[in-house]
Amino acid sequence: MMSKMKELIVIVLCAVALPPLVCSVESSQEVPITTERHTQQNPAIYGDIVIWEDNRNGNYDIYGYNLTTQNEFQITEDSEDQKNPAIYSNIIIWEDYRHGKPALYGYNLETGEEFQVVPPGRNAHPAIYKDIVVWEDDSIGSPGICGLNLATGGTFQVSETPDEQRWPAVYENYVVWEDERNHHDIIYGYNLETKEEFQVSRIQQLSFSGTSHHNPAIHNNIVVWTDNYDILYGYNLKTTKEFKIAATSMDECTDSTKGRDHNPAIYNNIVVWTDCRNGNPDIYGFNLTTDQEFQITTNKYCQNDPVIYNNYVVWQDNQNGNWDIYGADISSPRTTLFNSRTKLVLFDFLYVFLVVAPTTGVIFTAGRGIWHVKKALLKIPGARDFKRGNCSSEAPMVYIAYLPLYILFIFTQYVWLLELTVLLVCTILTATILWCKKTPYIRITNDNIVVFSTMILKPKVVEVDTIEDIDFSVEDKIFLLLKNGKKVKIKFSLVHADEDLLLIKALKKFKES
Repeated sequence: MMSKMKELIVIVLCAVALPPLVCSVESSQEVPITTERHTQQNPAIYGDIVIWEDNRNGNYDIYGYNLTTQNEFQITEDSEDQKNPAIYSNIIIWEDYRHGKPALYGYNLETGEEFQVVPPGRNAHPAIYKDIVVWEDDSIGSPGICGLNLATGGTFQVSETPDEQRWPAVYENYVVWEDERNHHDIIYGYNLETKEEFQVSRIQQLSFSGTSHHNPAIHNNIVVWTDNYDILYGYNLKTTKEFKIAATSMDECTDSTKGRDHNPAIYNNIVVWTDCRNGNPDIYGFNLTTDQEFQITTNKYCQNDPVIYNNYVVWQDNQNGNWDIYGADISSPRTTLFNSRTKLVLFDFLYVFLVVAPTTGVIFTAGRGIWHVKKALLKIPGARDFKRGNCSSEAPMVYIAYLPLYILFIFTQYVWLLELTVLLVCTILTATILWCKKTPYIRITNDNIVVFSTMILKPKVVEVDTIEDIDFSVEDKIFLLLKNGKKVKIKFSLVHADEDLLLIKALKKFKES
């Protein structure tokens, strides 16, 4: 059993330590969509149309590109900034600063008509699905989520809590967003049909750093987001189950490459995100149906802000010294052998093991100590007890129980781990003190000699008729020499100072008898 456990631990450690290995599957080919020497960023895609914000004219305009015809086209021409575009079907929505304060404007690709969606205010980060536009609105107090039906012109407020709500996404009847209520960043949702609000991500109530969930995206029944920008999570709206997708390894990148540009995207069963496991931001993907992870970009520069439609992924890329827009067909992805989701599962195993092992050890040790005390308190006719004088040998057990949990607490900052550590330390210290006070070191009866050597081990019971001799020749020890050739050691350092001579006298008398 122990050998199997050792093998399992070795496998876990190796899988965690090894870098992801890549199978020899045909890789996706990166294709430049625009490489103009100014900044192109914040792409969006629907069908064969890719759009982005572009500052080649000295301000940010919205540009587009048709993947089928390979034609680039300009959508806005105003001298002020137009930013953060979103697209669904033939309708493009963006933030527009032509009036000073940001308004939301739209453009119909079929008719070539530009129109105002929301008048100037404090509007940001629009998202669109069919006729529903949602955005982050700062004019209602703290930032909240508002919406508009393009077909009816009706506006609505999604959430009316006083806390900040940001980064909305919409699909069918569902709106999801990042919510700052109760001093946590968590993901909430709203059903436009039933008018019901619901919580998507779980709060880590016992964490010093708080819950930090960001950048939600939604497609079909799946919502995805990042946890502290380091772990990618998913939530199934039908089953109400939360699950881990990948470790984004953002701690491997510099602070300048972290943050909002790493929002994940999802289409059907494919999730894409920015990942720093190679030391620079790359684009990775995960197939929720096959549980396969794959790498999309492989160059050493920064690739951020991926978006996806069907099997085509688009992102912003600085391999030319400025942000450009690139894309790739991921029909034949380059899959990883040991993906980051496997690492998360293995880390969870280690996490549980490091919590359960010391907890079980402390409970067992404390229980054993109490059992010793109960046995020691039994009145046995003719028995002579010799008190324990030193409990320092039990101290290592306290540290062994406390150290793994404390190390976990340092890395995770979960308050409950610190509380559990304190509870376990108090438990084992209390049991140890009780054991030291109530349990003798040596008990001599007419039939046997009992040695209560340590709390975690069963006491050694030496029957009288198994003793061949008693050796007093060593200065600080006495040895019970048994007929089977074994020895039982009695340490003077563990005998109370007032009783060591009495113990020697009793054992010599025992030997003579």
